[in-house]
Amino acid sequence: MSKDIISIVVPCHNEEEMVPIFHKEITAVSDQLPDAVFELIFVNDGAKDATLAELKRDRDALIGHPAGPV
Repeated sequence: MSKDIISIVVPCHNEEEMVPIFHKEITAVSDQLPDAVFELIFVNDGAKDATLAELKRDRDALIGHPAGPV
């Protein structure tokens, strides 16, 4: 049986403070859905803060999540 794929597109514009919070929340949700693979698509919409740096930092944690590749 194949896993369901849940794709989420996340626009990011000056969201450096929210990236870690989003990461925590989406991880909690994905942990409750072991039969699904989450695909997160972040769109850096011209952020002028450290949004991109936060996304890159959290990327490694998200890619290594046991729910599967994201």
